[in-house]
Amino acid sequence: MVISGLSGKNRMLDIDKIGLLITDWDDTVTDGDTMELCFNAVSQSKPGSLYDHSYFLKLYLQARNEFLAQISSKPYSKRATFSEELAFQEDVKRSEESSAAEAVRLKFFKGVSESDFRKQADKIILREGFLECLAKVREHGIPVEIVSVNWTGKMIDETLRRNGYTGDCIQISSNEFEFDADGVCTGDLYRGNPLTKDGLRTGADKLKITETLIEEHHKVSKKEVVYIGDSSTDVLSMIKADRAIIIKGGSAISVLEALGHEVTDGDADRTPSRFSAVSDWKNLL
Repeated sequence: MVISGLSGKNRMLDIDKIGLLITDWDDTVTDGDTMELCFNAVSQSKPGSLYDHSYFLKLYLQARNEFLAQISSKPYSKRATFSEELAFQEDVKRSEESSAAEAVRLKFFKGVSESDFRKQADKIILREGFLECLAKVREHGIPVEIVSVNWTGKMIDETLRRNGYTGDCIQISSNEFEFDADGVCTGDLYRGNPLTKDGLRTGADKLKITETLIEEHHKVSKKEVVYIGDSSTDVLSMIKADRAIIIKGGSAISVLEALGHEVTDGDADRTPSRFSAVSDWKNLL
């Protein structure tokens, strides 16, 4: 990562140039991953379940490790080009879907209400500066899209609503459970959204959504599309966007650099670059 001198006159979010802001959710907007909260909703609404988060996490890690053990023989094993990283992200989906498929098979989430998921917003901590950045962006009428591999968008939506933001001004693309007319989970996954009907699990899935958003945006505006994320699942979308901001701490920086992209240290130099990394949202304004 390239470190330059400090420049206090510039701001990483150049509001006048931005036309669309796309952001990841877990570990980017939130201080920590919130996936486990989906499982907390089950333990609180259906005490005594035979399974918990640790069971599905173990299943996921086993499937992922088995996949990673085999990639040395794959043509994309070096992950040194965009096409190789895309192929990797497409192929890894089978392991990424393993735990979700098991949850559906067991009907693990059946009987959990939408409100049970929304209550988990009580435990979500937002990164410092996010709400201030969001207020500034919305003040200038810039649309915001959240693209997340989380298993439900209910917790995301509830967190935003509690802070005064509704679906009218911020759109959410994520996986979702299927709910009946009474708002109770059937135990299945919702497939009605054409953008997420095949599941939103990997960077390749995020890329499809990002490309659609960028295409629609550039039909009506020439202003920049900025993507903010932290992990390898965000990298393909970061490359497709006009500019990317990386929240430090995840795998995005190392993957971008492996693909030959220079990442500048936005904490030390506030001058916006193609790929800038910052510690938190508070350093964007």
